[in-house]
Order: sequence, then structure tokens, then C-alpha cells
Amino acid sequence: MIGSIILFLVSVGIAAYVFLGNHNVVSTKNILININTPVTIGGGEKLPVEISISNQNNVELISADVVVEYGDGGRSPDDLSKELRRYRESLGPVDVGATVNKKYEVVFFGEEGESKDVKVSVEYRVTGSNAIFTKSEKRTVRLSSAPVS
Repeated sequence: MIGSIILFLVSVGIAAYVFLGNHNVVSTKNILININTPVTIGGGEKLPVEISISNQNNVELISADVVVEYGDGGRSPDDLSKELRRYRESLGPVDVGATVNKKYEVVFFGEEGESKDVKVSVEYRVTGSNAIFTKSEKRTVRLSSAPVS
């Protein structure tokens, strides 16, 4: 009887360790996205967008893509006549504990005081799964002045 109780308690302890220990858990909470932009920018000026993506999961990310969405009023800094709403870039594999840094630019047009959003999403797969996981972060930039013609 005592042996059965000890075996039961050991089994419960091992089960608790496996289920509550967060070992080999893939979670979007373990993907850190840091977006660095100025808080305000003049309309018609280039807005630098620096992105840092860190993989804190216990597994490598495969087929990782970064998607940057600029919303209304975003224009390509190379050709202002070209609307720039969304940009996608393949990052390839991201190792465990690795950080990927990217820099982008956009030009916003709008009225003084208007807010513009920059949304960054990371879409990725992990080995042994067909699911596509997504993690997103958003930053808001305020136009400090209207564009000068």
C-alpha cells in the first residue's frame, strides 16, 4: 500500500513538471517584437522604422516572414507617387535565442496632428507543424506638421 502511494505521488510530480514546466512550448509570447520609430514626424518626411525580432522559444523558427503595414497615407520613399500599404520580407530560419534587426522607411502624408499606425507582424512555422503562427505589434506616429508643397 505504501509503495502504491509513493508511486502515485512520484507520477503526479512528474506529470506536473512536464505540463507546468513550459519545456518545449512554442508560443507567440516567446517572440519579442520591438519597433523603434520617432513619436512625431513632419508630413512628407521619411520615417525610419527599426524593427528587432527575437526568438525566445526553445525551437527554431522556419519560414519566418516579417510583414509591415503602414495604413492610409503611407508612400514609398523612393517614389512618392507609389502607395505603400504593406511590405513583406522573408527572414528565413531564426535560431533559438537569435535576434533579427531590420530597417525600413516610409513617408506619411496627412493633416497636422493626425495619427498614423505602423503594424509589424511576424509569421512563422516550426518544425513538425503545418500551422502558421503570427505575432503582431503596433506603434502610432503623430504628424507634427502637414506636408509642405
